Amino acid sequence: MKKAAFNFSVLFGVLSVLAGCRSELPGPLPPRLGNSYIWCFIECDEIIVYSRPFYIEEKHGQKHIYYREKSEETLSIANGTAIAVMLVGNNFIFSKDKEFQEYVTQMGDTLFNYKKALKEGYGNDSPYAITKTLETVAVTCDKEYNATYPAGSNLNNLLSVCINDYQSFVKNGYQLYNGEDAYKMEVAMAFDGIYRKFAMEETDFSLYPFMNPYMFILLEQAPEQTDTYSFTVTVKLTDGRTLTATADPITIEGEAQ
Repeated sequence: MKKAAFNFSVLFGVLSVLAGCRSELPGPLPPRLGNSYIWCFIECDEIIVYSRPFYIEEKHGQKHIYYREKSEETLSIANGTAIAVMLVGNNFIFSKDKEFQEYVTQMGDTLFNYKKALKEGYGNDSPYAITKTLETVAVTCDKEYNATYPAGSNLNNLLSVCINDYQSFVKNGYQLYNGEDAYKMEVAMAFDGIYRKFAMEETDFSLYPFMNPYMFILLEQAPEQTDTYSFTVTVKLTDGRTLTATADPITIEGEAQ
């Protein structure tokens, strides 16, 4: 089991890309072994939250989400404003570790055909999955969002979330999901799987074990007033632990503008 030194290199790479920089991970990293799609499992014990503007572009019938360059200008919901959430931890479990085989067996990830996947245009990345299942994810704000949502209110009704559910992908015979709510995330740590977009309030996260450690929360409704807002994300795990982090403040154009 790899410890903190490797975790810090991954964490640095993630934060660098979120901040608009690029950073290469040091090598050599453990190779993909066996017949599992998942390359590594993470025992998460912390979350990183970052506000980010984005845009959606359709290519060959597939919707892609890209980060826009972050600036000091006021952001608008119409142009795309989101909260990136990364679940991170100190312990990484690779194929040589005993726990790895236990996890891939639990999720049924034992029949991945790497060569076939490459021919079909995916499988070239090294995907991570979390070992702890999420129970709930809640987003609050430091200021009144509108008259219905005072400061500190749960804003889930105003949000949607994009997640990469590896277990459903495995159960579907390693076939990429291609529904109307499917998105390809062109961002750090998203890898080459497909993300599905859900209404945040209606999402039962406990149904998605072994998901990608990266979530993308989209703001679907503007605040009442143009102001600078800080969003806090609280993740409750099914093992009883709670992880919380606050994103950097961003200025959002209000409906009253």
